[in-house]
Amino acid sequence: MKIAIVGFGLQGRSNYNYYQKLYPQAQITICDQNETLKDVPASANLSLGLNYLNNLDAYDLIVRTPFLRPDKIIKANTKDILDKLTTASNEFFRVVKTPIIAVTGTKGKGTTCLILEAILKQAGLKVVLMGNIGIPPLDVVKEAQVADVVVFEIASYQTMDLKYSPQVGVCLNMAAEHLDWHLDYKEYLRAKSQLFIHQTPSDLVVYPLNDLDAQKIVKPSQAQARSFNCLDSKADVHIKDQKIYFKNEALAQTKDIKLQGDHNLKNICAAIAACYDFLPSAEAPSIIKTALEACHNFAHRLQTIALINRVTYINDSYATTPEASIAALKSIKTPVVLIAGGHSKNVSLKEFSNQILKSEIRALILIGKTGQEIKEDIKSSNPDFPIIDSCQNMDEIIQACQEFAQTGDTVLLSTASASFGMFNNATHRGQLFTQTVLKLSE
Repeated sequence: MKIAIVGFGLQGRSNYNYYQKLYPQAQITICDQNETLKDVPASANLSLGLNYLNNLDAYDLIVRTPFLRPDKIIKANTKDILDKLTTASNEFFRVVKTPIIAVTGTKGKGTTCLILEAILKQAGLKVVLMGNIGIPPLDVVKEAQVADVVVFEIASYQTMDLKYSPQVGVCLNMAAEHLDWHLDYKEYLRAKSQLFIHQTPSDLVVYPLNDLDAQKIVKPSQAQARSFNCLDSKADVHIKDQKIYFKNEALAQTKDIKLQGDHNLKNICAAIAACYDFLPSAEAPSIIKTALEACHNFAHRLQTIALINRVTYINDSYATTPEASIAALKSIKTPVVLIAGGHSKNVSLKEFSNQILKSEIRALILIGKTGQEIKEDIKSSNPDFPIIDSCQNMDEIIQACQEFAQTGDTVLLSTASASFGMFNNATHRGQLFTQTVLKLSE
């Protein structure tokens, strides 16, 4: 058997290890455009460089990295190659029979998954959390097969050619995203919709009431539908009079919530809607209340790092969309020194710039291509707005923040952009921010 592992990043390495164990006699070839790959297994064949996608028809199985569009593989070969093409997500769904709660949407996926994990674990269930949240699917197959429930954060480049659907599919609120990868917003929505196409009447689909794009995405599902909306009591899970309800049952009070930001109320409602059926009904209120009290300070998600010289430092590195960073700004009640900008995903930053102008921003520390876009927007409205855009690394970024931050202020890393360029990814960006800030207190 001949297997091609296409793409050798974090998930590609996971894919190689999995298929090597599954088919120990197979000939496995690593295909990657990077000609200087490091730590390549000695037993692997290599096809590296600009032509790494050529001649994939010669393989019996082709495992695509999620960051490579399937049509690029077709273009370099033939359309028939789709019959041989799979992904880690497809393989995970194929072999794991444990109930899966899969969460997709534009923002809030990771936080919703962490809330789900907290509630389900509080109920005494064995939970495996994985997916786009940073844990490759094939690394946890064995754990997932003996778990009670799997929580899977899944993005559009994973759902685009997904051939399976979860027992519980969750779609959060939608907005334009990843338009540097997708052809347009319509394709982005179609890719998300693929997650729900194979659901059956015995499954559950969870969606935000009054979000028309999310409703389009879940429309192909044949599953039982359950809605959530913080402000609309017509939704199955909603908030009314400072209480969280599932239909007519009060489950918890908003004062039990420790997560910062009103946007997290949506994530909490979505999580409750998705996992309610896994809870013993009589104990559901106490389980949810206890779990919500324990949910706070998630890494890279409005995470308070330190209070230094009466300035609060918050790491919101996973806010890679304008909508997420707008929500972050709205959640903070003090003057802010904001670190923003990064890699462009070809989405409009106009609303984010408008929110900056409306917020109490002490100064802007801008990085990357989108930093220049934000600068142009801001300067066109307020030429005197204090902006620093010359920082070359995180040490210089934090030094610039210190120059502007005053007693009682917040230094906020919430970039509204992807991280590639100065940083490897959003996790790397958040880690460097945290490490650099903590050095200030040494």
